[in-house]
Amino acid sequence: MSYCINPKCFGRENFDSADKCQTCGTPLLINNRYRIVCPLREPDPAHPTDLFEVRDWGLEAEDWGAVKVMKVLKYTNNPDLVRLFKREARTLMWLRDPGIPMVEPDGYFTVAIDRGSKLLHCLVMEKIEGQDLDDWIELNGPISPDEAIAWLKQLVQILDRLHERSLFHRDIKPSNLIVRPNGQLGLVDFGTVGIEESHKTKVGTAGYAAPEQLLGNGEARSDFFALGRTFVYLLSGVPPMNFPERKNGKLLWKTSVPHLPKVLVDFVDRLMEPMLERRPKNTQLLLKQVYRLEQDIDLFGFTSWSQEQWKLIQSSLKFLAILGVSLTGLRFPSPAVFASFSCVYEAKGLSGCFEKVGYSRMVQKKIHEANFFFRSQLLISPGSGKAHYNLGWICEEEKHFACAVKNYNQVLEKEENGKNEDDTAVPYATSSLARLEIWIYKDFDRAISLLESEISRTERLRDRGELRIKASAISAMYKNLAWAYLEKGDYTTSQIQLEKAIELNPENVAAHCLLAQAEEATGNNMAALQSWVNCLSYPSPNNPEVGAWQRRAKERIDNSNNSTGG
Repeated sequence: MSYCINPKCFGRENFDSADKCQTCGTPLLINNRYRIVCPLREPDPAHPTDLFEVRDWGLEAEDWGAVKVMKVLKYTNNPDLVRLFKREARTLMWLRDPGIPMVEPDGYFTVAIDRGSKLLHCLVMEKIEGQDLDDWIELNGPISPDEAIAWLKQLVQILDRLHERSLFHRDIKPSNLIVRPNGQLGLVDFGTVGIEESHKTKVGTAGYAAPEQLLGNGEARSDFFALGRTFVYLLSGVPPMNFPERKNGKLLWKTSVPHLPKVLVDFVDRLMEPMLERRPKNTQLLLKQVYRLEQDIDLFGFTSWSQEQWKLIQSSLKFLAILGVSLTGLRFPSPAVFASFSCVYEAKGLSGCFEKVGYSRMVQKKIHEANFFFRSQLLISPGSGKAHYNLGWICEEEKHFACAVKNYNQVLEKEENGKNEDDTAVPYATSSLARLEIWIYKDFDRAISLLESEISRTERLRDRGELRIKASAISAMYKNLAWAYLEKGDYTTSQIQLEKAIELNPENVAAHCLLAQAEEATGNNMAALQSWVNCLSYPSPNNPEVGAWQRRAKERIDNSNNSTGG
């Protein structure tokens, strides 16, 4: 889909094959280089700027098809807004920080829609890839004090780079913080960024924005308030707007984290003081306080545990000791056992402790250790669907597909019998099971039956607020459903399901690869070529079939370039 840049256009969505907007005739290739894919926030005529995801079709090979973000200052008679927009562009060009979207020297330019119209001012910046912290917490649970310190250091340093240029983000929240694949945090969505003279605008997200910012009196320390509210969510797993507030505006959240060191909780409270003057004065002072906090936190934080939680620690340690003795015949490294102690004090219960450590080992590709902890989790919580799902993933990693199918099926069986403790594991297990039915066992009808039933159930529960699940997980189910229909030769149904998958998750690379195949099968070669380009444009999951599709995509694109003399 190509989106029209003209803010006055009433039909801005166009097919990728179009050169000009079908409604207003505006060229869809902007500055001879960029095509808009979709808005990153709902276009608002009352807002001076729009924010878009774009593709870079520049001449440089490394840029061709790259996904970036473009901010557009629309028609305005206010010269101050233009001056501040240019200043923001210059500032982001100067900054070279891995945690801030990078802007190239030619990233700022203007566009004239037609003669006599005012110019649109455009700023193109890097799109930081990774998983946002909202999704990360949903998958992994609240962070530990050590993780909190590490992330605080990174984020305060990022804010320091911004604030020293008189830039204020004004919308810090978990969904605007990205964990890159290398673990580095990034701050994104500069659509509400303010500059020194422009901070009087009332912007921000309810629950995270500082009270003075919502009144139009924001400043640098307003970012500290949002940072504190963000860490409430990261440490507790509960959005700050779900906690009550005192009459003075202070958040009543401490009872949800009795396991945390008091110095850490107090530090977060100081960040989100309702009174501006009580927050840290600047980022340099704040960074010093973070380092002091790190020194003050006792490694295990036992003094902050309640009596009930201390009993949980004692019983957990006893169980680990007994388990270690009973499993002496199992080849597991002692560091794996000791690693489990570090998560016990996070008060997630022993089952959650095993899950957290097992998941971290799985991410580190320490498959044998991960397998040990997930199986131990099942000893504690036989109804854990997540444990079976993760064991299925391990089986796939080791190419034991029958083992993977068995574990995925156990998740579904537990759900059917009312014995599943993790409702969110069901759609993930269904999607993975269906994928194997299609790819390995060629049982397309079973895959379709599984997916259609689970998609209906998941969307129904999600709409009622009874199931919290990422849109990307539903997108994966639609993708696999489309794949099954594609293999059966039903290309029309396949394309319909793929469009739903891409709408839910535009970066679903497998969906783009499959869409290219469906379009080729129906003779729509021009659209297929664009889908092949999309197939190569996003980070690829570690799935063998996707790798094969991407090799095919490269062949199609190379053949097209050769045939046109490119």
